[in-house]
Amino acid sequence: MTIRTLALLISTFFLIGFAGAQELAPYRQEMDSINKQIRTAYQSEDWARGLELSDHLIGKITHLREDGIGNEDLVLQSVSSNAYYNAACLAAKAGETDRAFGYLENAVSEGFLNVSHLEQDTDLASLKAQPARFSAVIKSINTTLQNLPMRFPEYQVLEPTGAQNPTQGIVALPGAAQDLRAFADTMQELADMTGRVVIIARGSRYAGRDLFYWDESDFTAETRRIGEAIETAQVDYRDLDTDELIIIGYSQGAALAWEAALAGDQQYQCIVTIAGYRAPSLSKNADAMRRVSTPAYLIYGSDETPLVEDSHSYMVEAFRAQLQKIETKVLEGKGHEFPDNAAALYKEGIDWIESQ
Repeated sequence: MTIRTLALLISTFFLIGFAGAQELAPYRQEMDSINKQIRTAYQSEDWARGLELSDHLIGKITHLREDGIGNEDLVLQSVSSNAYYNAACLAAKAGETDRAFGYLENAVSEGFLNVSHLEQDTDLASLKAQPARFSAVIKSINTTLQNLPMRFPEYQVLEPTGAQNPTQGIVALPGAAQDLRAFADTMQELADMTGRVVIIARGSRYAGRDLFYWDESDFTAETRRIGEAIETAQVDYRDLDTDELIIIGYSQGAALAWEAALAGDQQYQCIVTIAGYRAPSLSKNADAMRRVSTPAYLIYGSDETPLVEDSHSYMVEAFRAQLQKIETKVLEGKGHEFPDNAAALYKEGIDWIESQ
């Protein structure tokens, strides 16, 4: 739980994933506030205060479940697993090794499965100094991974129903900790509506059981994975026209869609995003938008988070300054969420761009 990692967990699970869970939405602000206080304590190396706040957050999650709220919710599970993981890091920094192992084991029970991150996290140095116990935790994760049913694949290609040798495609990028099976169902709708093959690529980082998110610390590597997904689709669809691909995304997946358009390795016919925000390179380089010649259709709610609102204002201004085609659609009364009619909204964006 370096400072960067903790910040990423906050943005990923509270801004992106947590806000989409309607049952949990009323509790988002308070839990987000607690996480920000934990980050402050971490940055100031006040381990005791961080642990106090972590226990408070874990208690909140426990009470929600006792009240029957979010018991089966994958997002709450991911929030819980990361709360325990962050507490383990704080306890390890405080020199409370036994307590740290307890938190870490609970994190794994709640679905923390990122072995690579665990092995590289320097905050857990005191736990790694006990190799037998630390290896047992990793073994537990690997056993869980081997026995997980219905693991969602890295890439999935959906064919429009009844289509004969489709040649046009859509690259679809889900948000962080999004229900991937529900996302795939929506993308199948979109495939049927448009007659296009839909290529789904998921994030590389584990957020819990069958939950994934994109690694914002290395979006370059993530864009390469999109290229691999396209190559996978071309195995079965050799006539797929990669010069006419459309890229779409939701939330963090939308941010990656922008990054992919900037990378230049693959040209896209258009970009259509829902509840997106600026990719890291756009945040760092105000002139980066000049490299994007792809038309864009941006969809977002009227009650969005400040980050998303600011991102859309920036992109609209930048596009228009370059005389590039861009259109927005505001969903009245909607916050940061994946709409029930997302397939129809994506198609609306595609239709607009194709009509230009």
